Amino acid sequence: MTEAATHTQFAALPFRFRDGTSEVMLITSRGSGRWVIPKGWPSRRFPPAFAAAREAYEEAGLLGAMSKRPIGRYLYEKRLSKATPMRCEVEVFLLAVERELLEWPERQDRGRWWLPPLHAASCVAETGLQDLFFDLHLRLQTDDRRELGIAGKALIDVGSNGKPKVRARRCRRPAKT
Repeated sequence: MTEAATHTQFAALPFRFRDGTSEVMLITSRGSGRWVIPKGWPSRRFPPAFAAAREAYEEAGLLGAMSKRPIGRYLYEKRLSKATPMRCEVEVFLLAVERELLEWPERQDRGRWWLPPLHAASCVAETGLQDLFFDLHLRLQTDDRRELGIAGKALIDVGSNGKPKVRARRCRRPAKT
């Protein structure tokens, strides 16, 4: 990667337990169709974990409880057009999936796939994200949510109008120093 400025994004790494086995969800990117995790740009309105939860809802139709802190970071190059790639550092939060919606904003643009973390590592291109899947495989050997740093209730829910709404502000922005 070049020595250009690095831009920050926030991502949700969705997981669940099914028949005693841990699974993670990958989604397809809009442009290239690569397998990725839901991620997006920071929001002035929401702290990082909320921004990641919103991306999981918009891109994958997932609702659930988020980790309080990022479980890791990875770097990748984002291509917005034929212009020079943009270097991005992605802070990744765990999302314990509680609901998987049949309808969501980007349903027509993306595929989604549940698979074991070790299999997911072989499907993504970013080495740093592969490492997060390997680490998560080990961490998910326990389903103790406190051990995983999960906040409790879902941070984002769907209102009666079908739009996302903030359920509770469990995460707070760090105080400016």
